Amino acid sequence: MKKFIKLDKNFQENFLIFIFFLISFFIFISKLDYHYIFTDEILYYQKGVDMLEGIFDNTLQVPPLQKYIAGISFKVFNPDLFLMRLPFAILGFLSSIIIFYIVKKQTNLYYGFLASSLYLFSKVIFDSSRMMMLEPVLHFFWLLFIFYFYKIYSEKNQNNINFKYYLISGFLLGLALATKITSILLIFLVITVFIIKSREERVDFTILLKNFLALFGFSLITLFIFYLPQLYYSGIWNTVKDTLKDILAVYLDKSSEGKDHVINGQVYVISPWWFYFEAQIKNDGVYVFLFKYLFGIFAIFSRNKFSTFWGILFFLSFAFHQFSGVKNVRYISTFEIPLIMLSVWGLYYFLNNILKIRESFQKIIIVITIFISFINISTYLINLKHTEYLGVFNFFKKETDNFQIKKRIFIFGSIRTLKYYTKLLPEERYLTYKRQYNIYCPEFNEYSYFAFDKEELIKDPENDLYRFVNSYIDNFEIVTEIEDMIVYKKVKEFDYTEFCQ
Repeated sequence: MKKFIKLDKNFQENFLIFIFFLISFFIFISKLDYHYIFTDEILYYQKGVDMLEGIFDNTLQVPPLQKYIAGISFKVFNPDLFLMRLPFAILGFLSSIIIFYIVKKQTNLYYGFLASSLYLFSKVIFDSSRMMMLEPVLHFFWLLFIFYFYKIYSEKNQNNINFKYYLISGFLLGLALATKITSILLIFLVITVFIIKSREERVDFTILLKNFLALFGFSLITLFIFYLPQLYYSGIWNTVKDTLKDILAVYLDKSSEGKDHVINGQVYVISPWWFYFEAQIKNDGVYVFLFKYLFGIFAIFSRNKFSTFWGILFFLSFAFHQFSGVKNVRYISTFEIPLIMLSVWGLYYFLNNILKIRESFQKIIIVITIFISFINISTYLINLKHTEYLGVFNFFKKETDNFQIKKRIFIFGSIRTLKYYTKLLPEERYLTYKRQYNIYCPEFNEYSYFAFDKEELIKDPENDLYRFVNSYIDNFEIVTEIEDMIVYKKVKEFDYTEFCQ
């Protein structure tokens, strides 16, 4: 009878897990193709296709693994953006399952759901993990590495650690290093753990050193395998020289010199220090933001192995991204993962060890937090429309009756993204994005629409195309419903010969 009840309880738990992740998966892939194809997505799949053909000419600061996946996805699924992004979204979703089991093992089922929900329903993570970008691949291998490496860290008696954990951890570390250069942070994590382990009692330092060297050795072998094609086509010297050159140019020069980028409608060369905090509040809301940081900080003072481990990773990741001169919202997702783990542990420790409240009350707090996160992402999804360039493309498609009516549009924006959408048109001449306005000016009368990326416009408000439209603004009406774009529709013909002189 007791065995039957135990099995029944396990069945209920597993069924609850299945339902939770089934619903979460369909939420996670909803409107997967609503965001316009981002410039870096295009860059990565283009370089991935080039690499599959033996061309290794630039963008070498990005290791090869993600680019290979993006290149294969493009070759198989193009032009279906949903399917092109789906492999990345699946990896992003699988990360939530790894998070669930890491936290569940440390606490219990409900805190596992909470950690997974904070990941799945974080708008920053949600957006960055559903594109052909580095983050979904990076986070999947980071978390899978940690899933195995934490066993090495947390075990008091090193004789109880199976050597396979070192080899598996090394293999996964190699995959992470083959995805993004920031995975070098994991090397610092491993070194820190080695130092901590070497100071524990009854540790055979020689065996510990051999095991950690095996871990590093296996990771380097894994990384080397992904660089073999480049080594073959470019040679050892060119591969090392060109890769280091690109890494230094992007990660050091860009961080110190910066570049023009827009934050809150203002152009910055170097991002302000508060950028990440403001972006988290905007995307998560005040409640979730405070929950993560207050309980995350509290967790560090609990002096638990779990909190120490994730505290080290959070500090390394946050410091690295804070150091960057040019900050980006999607970078938050990398240090937000250890922050989520810390905050959930902090809540667990606070409720069980400080307040010592009943489990039923703990579940209420967990459900409220999950519900708020869920409402935040659900509201975002319900209101999500085709964004920016995709919004303009669909607007133009509708205005021309699926391109049956021969009209033209001139767009001021990202050249790389506009090249992609130009290729989806029956005739490329329908859409113009080049900025040699002195050449195109005599043809302006042939264009029925002029569109401007608001962010690009803030960087260059005096461009000739925008000056032209505003000089004859009475002949246009403004289309305002497309996110972050201004579209002008010509409503009557006019003489502008003086403008081109």
